[in-house]
Amino acid sequence: VFALDVGGFEISTFALLAILLMPRIGIAYAIVAGLITTAVLYATFVLLLNVSVPLHFLPSYLRF
Repeated sequence: VFALDVGGFEISTFALLAILLMPRIGIAYAIVAGLITTAVLYATFVLLLNVSVPLHFLPSYLRF
């Protein structure tokens, strides 16, 4: 939960999945699985469920 405040949803999800999967399936497959799973979760929460995600990395003059 702490990582969500610091790194955001996408980075936290990717890092957690990659770290947990690395010993089981290898580094390259863990990175690919982390990227795919993060994209699926992002699409589910943001696009399908209309959950608003704060975009702190964008400049302040861009509004969504």
